[in-house]
Amino acid sequence: MTDSPAAVFGPMDELLPIDPKAAIAKFLVDMRLASARPWRVWNKILTEALVECALPVQARRQILDLQPVEDYFFAAMTAVQACRIREMFPFSVAEALMRELALQIDPAVGRDDSAVSNLAFITLGRIRKARAAENFRDHDQAVEAVLERIGVGLNSATAGIMDSLPMRHRLAEPLALAAPMWWDSFAGIYAVDAPVLKPLPRRIDSAQPNTGDRRSTRGPQAAVAPKSFSFAAWFKTIAPNPDRPRPD
Repeated sequence: MTDSPAAVFGPMDELLPIDPKAAIAKFLVDMRLASARPWRVWNKILTEALVECALPVQARRQILDLQPVEDYFFAAMTAVQACRIREMFPFSVAEALMRELALQIDPAVGRDDSAVSNLAFITLGRIRKARAAENFRDHDQAVEAVLERIGVGLNSATAGIMDSLPMRHRLAEPLALAAPMWWDSFAGIYAVDAPVLKPLPRRIDSAQPNTGDRRSTRGPQAAVAPKSFSFAAWFKTIAPNPDRPRPD
């Protein structure tokens, strides 16, 4: 959110009420807009790094073209911003917002699986763990999560990208420069009303594997239980309880 009323005129005297679902919808729309340009820069840096590794064209295509790398970048950028939720809001409000994030982030990029939500919440967990160890390089944690997900560290020719501190800094820079302090601006305008959450039915992912392009399509699809743990499905089965320790 740029050039918001709060940023221009300061905090509003009366905050506007908003529910968690609408708040996350606004957040994801703005993240999609904010990630477009840095994604192009980030993708160019990664492509150049893969070329310098003398990676064969077919192997490079398996990393860049056969995986939803742009969606993973969006997940990383969203996770970096979503870290502020638990810092800024009371427990019940934060739980409601995180639950909505788990439910909405995959459809926000046109996916009908949990590929983006899984990576986003894995990244959130890594950032929190790093912060607990006095490591506040959130963008580096996000970049590392994406590189691991697309298999950069598994190929001996490209493993050097994971170990190169200058290259990691180059890949983290687009995230650091492009991502605004979204939730700070939001909190100067809106007050989130968090209703009591009720458990929802567990989502059943289709039989198509998570690693490919799972853009939503029309028509019937065979449904089977997901083979891997789904953060989105997990969030659907829990309700906030102030007496329960927060999950890591």
